[in-house]
Amino acid sequence: MMIAVRLAGFYVGSFAVIGIAVPFWPLWLASKGLAPDEIGTVIAVSILTRATMASVVTRLVDALGERRRPMIALSAASLGGFLLFGLTDGLWSILGVTLIYASMMAPLHPLIESLTVQIAQDRGFDYGRVRLWGSVAFIISALAVGRILVGSEASIIFWLMTLSLAATFITSLFLPDSRPSPGAPMRGLELLTTPKFVLLLAATAFIQASHSVYYSFGTIAWQAAGYSEDAIGALWAEGVVAEVILFAYGRAILKRVGALPLIVLGGIGGVLRWTGTGLTDAAVVLVVVQALHALTFGAAHLGAVQLIARTVPPQLATTAQGLYVAMTGIGLGIGAYASGKLYAAFQVRSYLVMAVVAAIGLGLALVLARTTKKDET
Repeated sequence: MMIAVRLAGFYVGSFAVIGIAVPFWPLWLASKGLAPDEIGTVIAVSILTRATMASVVTRLVDALGERRRPMIALSAASLGGFLLFGLTDGLWSILGVTLIYASMMAPLHPLIESLTVQIAQDRGFDYGRVRLWGSVAFIISALAVGRILVGSEASIIFWLMTLSLAATFITSLFLPDSRPSPGAPMRGLELLTTPKFVLLLAATAFIQASHSVYYSFGTIAWQAAGYSEDAIGALWAEGVVAEVILFAYGRAILKRVGALPLIVLGGIGGVLRWTGTGLTDAAVVLVVVQALHALTFGAAHLGAVQLIARTVPPQLATTAQGLYVAMTGIGLGIGAYASGKLYAAFQVRSYLVMAVVAAIGLGLALVLARTTKKDET
């Protein structure tokens, strides 16, 4: 149980960073004078850098056969890299620091995911019950920062993220030192020649990429619609509350539904969610569709992580998780860049394009389901 608590602690620290960055980092960028297309470019560079570095570093970690010490080093480097944002002024300096910070932060999430899944299988505890603490931290940080920003300058976002990154580093010192047998990192590339694995990556990449406008301009769009920072924080938090509930019952849901159908549900949720968000900014509709975050992110992610854990050898588990993060990151990066152009041209209607992106992911998930069913008969 203490191991589960130590793992949960790292999720709390690292997801507090995300809970501030995803809703509010675009506001900090806007406060530095960046236009919507420049904000989209910065976010795209961040996501694509994370995708590249996640894949590279996780393969090296699989070769080493350990995770704790690399995670401590990366947590410290992430904090140091982020502090450089305090020296930036203008698009190009922000892009330069974004490359440094994103490179260090990128591998941490696939590393903690593979470590938690492995230990959960070895010790018999529920992965979802540990992972949900990251979502709880997201909720609390989003709500808290929304409240703090009422009457405050956007510059405070920088300092709150610095504190959260410091907490991430401290919690990394208490991670368990679980070491699977070292693997052969280059063998991880063979996973990309497996059609079902590639279909899994493609389906989840499109479903997660459908969040691009939401992640990049959700807060800005809601501000333009007249919602207060408090209300915006509550809307972000509501989506993650739904995600927490799903993770809390993850083991039971997986037994009843299965990993692959969860990915299908993620695609269906995406089509419904982004269509509703794109058609109206009425509060009652937003409250309803925000609850679909349990499907669009939670179900798709839980299904993908569990499917990878069940089908990939332990020696390549971190590599597989890194490839999953890389592909979803590439999708989100391309989506973030496109969202800057889309939002500048169409504002809230750009969510309708995201509904189409989710529909593509849904179609790929259905193809994967059909292929898997044929292989089993």
